[in-house]
Amino acid sequence: MTWNRPTIYLSGPMTGMTLAESMAWRGGATTLLEDAGFMVLDPLRGLQNTYGNGDILGGSVDEHMLGLANHSWFMRDKFDVLQADVLLINLVGAKAISVSTVMELAWAHLSGKFSVVAMERDGNPHNHFFVNECACKLVESPRDGVDYILATF
Repeated sequence: MTWNRPTIYLSGPMTGMTLAESMAWRGGATTLLEDAGFMVLDPLRGLQNTYGNGDILGGSVDEHMLGLANHSWFMRDKFDVLQADVLLINLVGAKAISVSTVMELAWAHLSGKFSVVAMERDGNPHNHFFVNECACKLVESPRDGVDYILATF
C-alpha cells in the first residue's frame, strides 16, 4: 500500500502586514514540508511575482488584495482549504484580528480538516475560545507546527 503525504495549507494573518512580513515564515515552512514530501498550498502564491518580496507599494497586503478580484481570492482560498488535509495556521505576532484566517480555520473545522495553530499564549488578538476549540493542536511557533506535522503525518 502506498501512503501519500497530506497536502498542507499555510494560513496566517495579512491584515496590517506587509508582503514580506506575511511571507517571512512561509518560505522556511514550505521548504521543510516539501523536502519531506508534502504538497504545500500558499494563499500568497502569485503575489511575489506581482509585487516582489518587499512592501506592496508601501501598503499592507490586505489593502492591495482588496483592489483585486475579491471573489476570486475568496473562492481560491476556500477551494485550497477544502483540498488540503492539514492547515498550518501561524497567528504569532498578529497585529490585528485576521478575518480571512479565522474563516479558513472555520472552513477547516467544518470540513473535518486537521488544524495546527501557532499562537502566543498571551496577548494575541486571536486568543479566543472559538479559535482554540477549532484548533486540533496548539503550538507556540510556526516551526513547532512544522515539526508536529513532520512527526505526526
